[in-house]
Amino acid sequence: MPSLCRTLPTSKPNSVDCHICHDEDYVFSQAIAWGSYDSALRSIVLRIKEQRNESLTHHIGLHFAGQFRQQLDTLSIDAIVPVPLHWTRRLWRGYNQAEVLARAIARHLHKPYRSHWLWRRLQTPLQASVTPTQRRKNLRQAMTARLPKRFQGQHVLLVDDVMTTGATADACTRALLNAGAGSVKVAILARATGETATPGAFPSS
Repeated sequence: MPSLCRTLPTSKPNSVDCHICHDEDYVFSQAIAWGSYDSALRSIVLRIKEQRNESLTHHIGLHFAGQFRQQLDTLSIDAIVPVPLHWTRRLWRGYNQAEVLARAIARHLHKPYRSHWLWRRLQTPLQASVTPTQRRKNLRQAMTARLPKRFQGQHVLLVDDVMTTGATADACTRALLNAGAGSVKVAILARATGETATPGAFPSS
């Protein structure tokens, strides 16, 4: 069943006791997750990460938007932005699954899709090879917002396929807010909890 996961700077990103994010303060104001990574969503996430299957990813994005239409309509979203991939990883994978998901959600909600508002200017090490603290530092340096004048006061929905430690979403949010965005909410297919939130539990974005 779809679940609404509210995240505030003073709270955990879900009701599950996750040792990775127990003491984290995130700057995105809310996150909506379809379900947990240890559910049937795991096979879907791995499939769209490891195979170039844009048709399946687009269908999943539309279904996600349909399931959460009522909640998403209450967020006063001005633009929908995908979490970016570095060009080298995108070339290797063949596409960015977050872009396809975001485009489908934007189409369903009739909202502007802004694929170039965020830029991953640095390639970061796979999360399995670094500590959570180092990963957060690396990601903050990697994410940059483009065309900051377009961000002023915009309420952005940031889209990705999965959230582990929350470091990627947090780094993207900081870049957007620093460029002038009014607020950032996050939409993800799967939320890792407990042991599955440990870096290296599954492929990173």
